[in-house]
Amino acid sequence: MKALIYEKHGADVLEYRDVPDPTPGLRDVVIKVAATTVNNLDATQRNGWFTMPGFELPHISGMDVVGTIVEVGSEVSSVRLGERVIVDPSLTNVPENSKLSGRGDLYGELGVIGANVDGGYASPDDAFARTVIPGDMDVSVV
Repeated sequence: MKALIYEKHGADVLEYRDVPDPTPGLRDVVIKVAATTVNNLDATQRNGWFTMPGFELPHISGMDVVGTIVEVGSEVSSVRLGERVIVDPSLTNVPENSKLSGRGDLYGELGVIGANVDGGYASPDDAFARTVIPGDMDVSVV
């Protein structure tokens, strides 16, 4: 897949290049990203002014994501293939059979898609199924 990724902090560090395709965990979904934003935290972390605990380089930003589910894990029943969704980037209380588990300790590191977990500047992107919100989006996402 293609992604906007950076390996160092700064203003002109984004590179558009190939990265490995995501594969869902048992309770995860893969989303074809239709749109994402440039969130203030995206720019702040890219410039190196502040980073969330657990942030690592190289990094793919993109906290605010909307798209279509293109792959589902075998234990997902809350959403379906082809459904349009909005992603809640917070990763609190994610169970162990998700690839994104272990990042939601309320007293330690908080996992956030696009902040300290790769985000929506890549398509497709992966997310825990409970963090995606199905939407009757009869409007264009762009």
